[in-house]
Amino acid sequence: MIAPPLTTRQSAEFPEAAPNVPAAIGVGAAIFALFHLAYGGGAIVTFVAGCVLGWARERSGILRAPIAAHAMNNAIVLGLPLFFA
Repeated sequence: MIAPPLTTRQSAEFPEAAPNVPAAIGVGAAIFALFHLAYGGGAIVTFVAGCVLGWARERSGILRAPIAAHAMNNAIVLGLPLFFA
C-alpha cells in the first residue's frame, strides 16, 4: 500500500517526520516552472506562481484551493486576449 505524504497537520503527531515545508514548496515550484517553460511563460514568474500555489495547498490542507487558483489564472491568461484583440 502506498501512503500519501504527510501534511503538516499529520506531522504534529510524528514530529520526526515533519517536512521542511519551504524547501518542499520551492522544489515543487521549480519543477512546476520547468514543466511550464514550453508554454512560453517566464520561468521566474511561473516559479513565483508555483510558490503561491504551494502555499495555498499548505495553508488550506487540500488540493482544491491551488487547483481553483490555477484554473482561474489560466482563464484570465487565456481570456484576456479575447477582450483586447
